[in-house]
Amino acid sequence: VGLMVKTVQRSPEVSAVLDKVLQSSLAKASSNSTKNFQVCKTFVGTMFDTIIGGPGLGAANKLDAKDALQLLTTFAKASPKLFTTDQIQLLEPYITDVKTENDIAIFRPVIVIFRHVFPELSTLHTAFLTSVRTTMMRTITRMNRALLDDIFACLRIMSEVLDNNNPLVSLMGSTIGPIRQFTKTDFSDPKQENNCKKITRLFLITGMCGKHCDLDNQIEVFQKKFPEWKKGTSVSQLMVESFAPFASPSQPLEIRRAALDAIGLVCQTWPKNYQSAAIYTVFKAAFEDHNEALESVILRSFKEFFYSEESRSDPDAEPAVGGAGDIPATLGVMGGSMHDGVSSFLHQQFMTYITNIGLSSESEHALLATEVLTSISRQGLGHPKEVAPTFVALETSQHPKIADLAYRAHEPIHLKWETIMEKEYMRAVQTAFTYQQKVVQNTRGAVAAEQGSSYTSKLHLLYDLMTKSKPKMRNRFYESLCSRVDFDPSKLDTSGDCPGHVEFSRFVIENLAFFEYSSVDDLLTTIFAMEKVVAGTGTAVAHALETEVFSFGMEDLMDVVVEEGQPTPVFKSVHPARLRQLTAGTMILSCLWEARTHLRRQYGLMNKDVGGRKDTKAKASIKDLNKAPTKAPFANGDKFWEESLRIMNSLGSQEAMMNQCRSFVELLTVDKDFKIAAEGENDIAATSADCLPYGDYTIKETKPPEGYKNTG
Repeated sequence: VGLMVKTVQRSPEVSAVLDKVLQSSLAKASSNSTKNFQVCKTFVGTMFDTIIGGPGLGAANKLDAKDALQLLTTFAKASPKLFTTDQIQLLEPYITDVKTENDIAIFRPVIVIFRHVFPELSTLHTAFLTSVRTTMMRTITRMNRALLDDIFACLRIMSEVLDNNNPLVSLMGSTIGPIRQFTKTDFSDPKQENNCKKITRLFLITGMCGKHCDLDNQIEVFQKKFPEWKKGTSVSQLMVESFAPFASPSQPLEIRRAALDAIGLVCQTWPKNYQSAAIYTVFKAAFEDHNEALESVILRSFKEFFYSEESRSDPDAEPAVGGAGDIPATLGVMGGSMHDGVSSFLHQQFMTYITNIGLSSESEHALLATEVLTSISRQGLGHPKEVAPTFVALETSQHPKIADLAYRAHEPIHLKWETIMEKEYMRAVQTAFTYQQKVVQNTRGAVAAEQGSSYTSKLHLLYDLMTKSKPKMRNRFYESLCSRVDFDPSKLDTSGDCPGHVEFSRFVIENLAFFEYSSVDDLLTTIFAMEKVVAGTGTAVAHALETEVFSFGMEDLMDVVVEEGQPTPVFKSVHPARLRQLTAGTMILSCLWEARTHLRRQYGLMNKDVGGRKDTKAKASIKDLNKAPTKAPFANGDKFWEESLRIMNSLGSQEAMMNQCRSFVELLTVDKDFKIAAEGENDIAATSADCLPYGDYTIKETKPPEGYKNTG
């Protein structure tokens, strides 16, 4: 016992692991559940005999009791049946005199144990329950939020066992009344500081009670106490209508936040109140203000509601203890008939706000929004077209939890709606780029490892899902990505320090360069799509450069300057905007060609001879196309990574632009590899044999064009 207590003391993570181990060991599915139950029951009995039931009430042993009680909460969560009535009664003294921080540290685990065990112990004496309830009621005004959550859960259970909720009705009458009286109070007045603290506390207490307790059987009491509300239909309605005026934008932030929090607590269990005009109006006002504190309060409420809805829809799920809204949805159960249509209503009214929050940062606030979004998606509330771009973007987040949540929500949608999702993925890639640009503030398409020369595509989670699709869909995906890089040379927008399409193109190209291709077919489709774009658009760009920037005919030369004994032509001037536009085009195409060269080099596909591709006529088998391509030994992405960076710095000066344009023209006129690619696109199957393991081929790397300087 002592060893386990000391182990749990080390860190909360140990306690969480023990919690999972015990639940797994005691689950019905466990083959040794009966024996495990007896062992755990004996262990619990030993703890009560040696620590709780012994001289542990003395001040000298209180710390030991606190640690033992913390451990007992783990057993109570795993199986409340491990405890007996006599053992539970031994815990009452620990909640009778709560004054110091150490007393509170002991008080909380006892309340948690009560919360889990009370529903299972039908033989508890009425006197004991009444005594415990009275003791808890006296502590309410002094306890923090977490403790109040457990306290009201216990009070609800005890009231149901005793079939008497009069104390709770009296308590709510004494909290709702003052709240309604404060309606006309100006809390922005510094003199109202004490009242501000008072009403904030009243909001929390009333909201917690509304979350856990059903007082509708005594609605007449409230109608009599509040005559202006005599037409009300539920106590939860009375609560949220009393809170709503304090949630308006005219109130100070602290008052507004506390009121929204109380509304959210009540609505979790009584969700029909979400649809009240007074409630969703103040919620929308909070989202429109873009105040993180207010948004977080509402999102926490949505999260609890949607998570409970998932549990309610799963007949095998274990209901959460003490939460009325967490019970499976059946008629006759508190809140059971109130949920129809509420989830859809919240989705329709607030999905846009939640999505914007999720895509606005990588903070815990964004994580909270992501949790809500993924829960909504799991319940099938959002159309695949609506959620696909958001999830693809969030999968590129540097926050591991956000990326993981998005991927796990995205996967089942992709597998079920593959055809629909395919059409949305190009829009999703654009959303991912925007997310990287505005939130991560890094538009490179891959992440470099801290050590070594390995690179991970930012869209690798999307690619992982694509590998589970049909080959034809994957091929269309790669071709579509390459087509998104393509452009009209005469209409290319070059505004900004780095033109938008140039930056987006690099994001796409670097992703394509660092995908871990799962088949030869995928790899070849990507390479040939790259070559097709460069051969097509590149020819038009090169022609424009030759005629507008570089004049190769003697009639176009304006002068010849002799420098160091060498004649140097001086060309016609070109408008700076036009030069910038042409340079931007060459940057995109050069980067795409470098990615193509990187893939060929990495997988051992550099041409062995000039006519190798064109002369290859034999058809490869489907088996060859489906093979995983093999990387060349010691191949890495350093060269391409650096060259991509160099190319993207080509707009810094006129000299840099001229050098980039000259290099591109030389690429198209000198590079043998490009000449081969420009001759036409051969059948993929005809060249698939090139992708057999690297040992079968000799790599002959193409020399860089003459005059091509690597300044990266």
